Amino acid sequence: MIKTLSLVIKKQNLGEADRLITILTPGMGKKRVLAVSSRRSTSRLAGHLDTLMLSEIMLTRSNGLPRVVAANLKDPFINIRASYELIDKALGLTKLVERIVIEDVEQEAIFASTVTALRHLDRGDDWAKVWLYFLSQLTDALGVGISRFRCHLCQRRVTEQARWVPHERWFVCGHCQVSPSILFVEASPKLIKLLMILRSESYEFLRKIRLDEPVTLKTEEIFLREITNWLNRPWSDYASLARG
Repeated sequence: MIKTLSLVIKKQNLGEADRLITILTPGMGKKRVLAVSSRRSTSRLAGHLDTLMLSEIMLTRSNGLPRVVAANLKDPFINIRASYELIDKALGLTKLVERIVIEDVEQEAIFASTVTALRHLDRGDDWAKVWLYFLSQLTDALGVGISRFRCHLCQRRVTEQARWVPHERWFVCGHCQVSPSILFVEASPKLIKLLMILRSESYEFLRKIRLDEPVTLKTEEIFLREITNWLNRPWSDYASLARG
């Protein structure tokens, strides 16, 4: 048997009473498991394995699909589940995670960041701050985090107006020229400062500061461009703030 925390990120009905569930775990990454008879009201699994539920589960060891034999609900994210708006935001977050995480590969950092973001959303925190902090942690976990705040060409520290080159993952300061053929994102001083805060400060620090909407939109774009470059998908497919 395998005991693990799991976040249900997708479910599919099978037959009359079974479910095929996609879970996110810290030790096994993404995993598809079978919940036999879980749709029956008398099942011991009922009410523990719905989408966006965090549960501690017991799985069989199997060459095929593991079966859930026990589940203990840890966090139902009640406030999220009571709001269509919050459900939409939470599902957008887990959609991105599902696309990134590989099956049977340890993903403790991404699991922890995902659960923490959902808890912040559930308690009513500002979505822009929850989302941007999550994206910052996700880029770090994927090895594409923004950590070097110097011009790639002249090595000046970037604090004023600059440009971010997504495919190369570097800044070019306002004193240097960028080829017209290179895709870049304009980075204002406020945007650069926010990226630095997201890189080095805690979430609780971020909660206390005021964010400008144009800056949050650009920051979302920069993070999603980094994440989706290797997914080979348009960054806008996963945008949350830009969709309003």
